[in-house]
Amino acid sequence: MTPFTPGRIALGAVTLLYMIAGSVYLIREGNAEFLAYVGILAVLLGFGFWAATKFDLPLWMLGLLSLLGALHLAGGGMKVHGDVLYNLVLIPIANPTGLTFWKFDQLVHPYGAAVTALISYALLRRSTKLTPIMLAVCAFMIANGAGALNEVIEFTAKMTIPHTDVGGYYNTALDLTFNMLGAFLGSGLGLLLIRRGKS
Repeated sequence: MTPFTPGRIALGAVTLLYMIAGSVYLIREGNAEFLAYVGILAVLLGFGFWAATKFDLPLWMLGLLSLLGALHLAGGGMKVHGDVLYNLVLIPIANPTGLTFWKFDQLVHPYGAAVTALISYALLRRSTKLTPIMLAVCAFMIANGAGALNEVIEFTAKMTIPHTDVGGYYNTALDLTFNMLGAFLGSGLGLLLIRRGKS
């Protein structure tokens, strides 16, 4: 296991600080729905930091993971024009479906899937003897599975917490689609980095 370096300690402290600050903000806002997500997020980030330390992942990968946590907290907690940041339209893209593109939510989903795929690739590389192509395929599938698990968590919240706004069928389909795109990019990036010896 890699010893805790100053960089890892500093990043861990920053991550813990924004998690605490985000939790306090959500409690004051009475956002019970998203506060439940914070608990799940804390477990996932904790596992990510543990795995990164055990398998000696580079600090920049941990930074990407920490940024994902910050984006998720901001997306579900911060309000912009009276609505959560996740619903903010970054670039309006006209389309024949009537669906709204391109929202902050559709930025975080592919980013999260890409980070998951990239870290999965690096972990598999250190713990298996798979070929680079198989590593990329497995990382792609893991990231898609993690994205699907997130949708199950959202569905569970919808069924158990009153007034939960996680969207309907089209929102789920969009999330899964953007997750797949991010997983593809992340696994491809892992494949590229291993050939350059950077992961």
